[in-house]
Amino acid sequence: LLNERGARRASHGNDVGDADLAVPAELADAGATPVRWRLLDEAGMLLGIAESRPSGLLHPVIVLV
Repeated sequence: LLNERGARRASHGNDVGDADLAVPAELADAGATPVRWRLLDEAGMLLGIAESRPSGLLHPVIVLV
């Protein structure tokens, strides 16, 4: 779940990180294959799909809003 700041950043295609999450999670992906995440706002609405980056950030690859 993204907080208000994270939802705004994701809706503009910006990377999101730990500070943008309403619920803490481990974002770093040690593997070579990107992991896909659903980006949800605090109401549970799907905002888009993101891929994890080795830097620990999530990069939106599909934005629905």
